[in-house]
Amino acid sequence: MEFSPLRKAAIRLACLHADDRKWILANLAADERRKMDALLGEINELGLASEPSVMAGLINELAAQPQVQASAHSHIIHERLLKAGHPFWAGLVLQLETPVQRREALSTLANSASIRRWDTAFAKHTMPPALASSLREYMARSGGQDER
Repeated sequence: MEFSPLRKAAIRLACLHADDRKWILANLAADERRKMDALLGEINELGLASEPSVMAGLINELAAQPQVQASAHSHIIHERLLKAGHPFWAGLVLQLETPVQRREALSTLANSASIRRWDTAFAKHTMPPALASSLREYMARSGGQDER
């Protein structure tokens, strides 16, 4: 079963001390807070929050599989960034990925400040579909295969 990152965060949040959980919830945007409250309600209805061994087992199970998939994809992104040649192009290539994948990829690079600046600048805008398509085609031709 595939669990969304938000559902995983809710499970982890349910395991926190009540004061820590309240603080985190208070710092979320209203929309995020509503989603998280709904998920926390599901967890409480199932009685998972009151059973630490169930929660620990579930978290371990959820954490095991996605990391393998994420790290394999992260390696592909990392290779693309190394081939980009210039921080501008690397920042543009990152726009083909989700924000989580971009952060993960950037964390694997040494001295990524320039790429981060371009990524931040590009992330403020929606990438036109034609540009995304051209970029994917270019990456495929240059050896940076895109599986999508």
